[in-house]
Amino acid sequence: MKSWLKILIDRAAWIARLPYVKLKALDARIVRTLEAWDPWPRLPRRKPKKHRKHGPGWISPKAMMAAIASELVPAALASGWVRRERQPGRKGERRLGEFEFERVSADRVESLGFDYQYGDQPDVWIRFSLRLLDKDGVGPTFWTGNCANYSDYRKPLWRQWIDWLHRAPAPLDPLAFALERGLDRFEIVEEFFRTGALHRDFNIYSPQVRWRRDGTAKVLA
Repeated sequence: MKSWLKILIDRAAWIARLPYVKLKALDARIVRTLEAWDPWPRLPRRKPKKHRKHGPGWISPKAMMAAIASELVPAALASGWVRRERQPGRKGERRLGEFEFERVSADRVESLGFDYQYGDQPDVWIRFSLRLLDKDGVGPTFWTGNCANYSDYRKPLWRQWIDWLHRAPAPLDPLAFALERGLDRFEIVEEFFRTGALHRDFNIYSPQVRWRRDGTAKVLA
């Protein structure tokens, strides 16, 4: 049988613990209420947006590839280029190296590739490389670069503004215009392979080339 002192101590402890028990029960109820509460009301599902159709001058990638295959590839094959096998691409990746060519002789290895831009402003530019071989078949000299409209970016800013103000109207057939530029750049690259002449539309990665104001190029060591 508990003494009156023990009963008094237990009752005092129970009274002191009562706020804690009440707060714990209240906290549990708050937690359950918050878990059941959805702050974001369920909105009605909207219909998926329809993709906007491209304009009449938009050129698809398939159309660009078909045009290059019918116009530029025969020109390259007629000049003695041999088409290289394309590396298989993984699913979801862009198919690179679709138009790669190579021309090998006793003293050099020449490589060439057509790249393209589709859409509202289609374009075709050329990647190229030249490795000169010595008598042991080693290439001490290696040239690599692109041929595009780099000459426009090398003009002074005031000249670029004047050309922009007096720019020609958009071509009626953007695809034919892009193929024509691609053929012109192909002839420029072929001239480089024949004579080694550099052009203002070249962007040389190796070796380092510095362009002078008069349009000539200086090859840095």
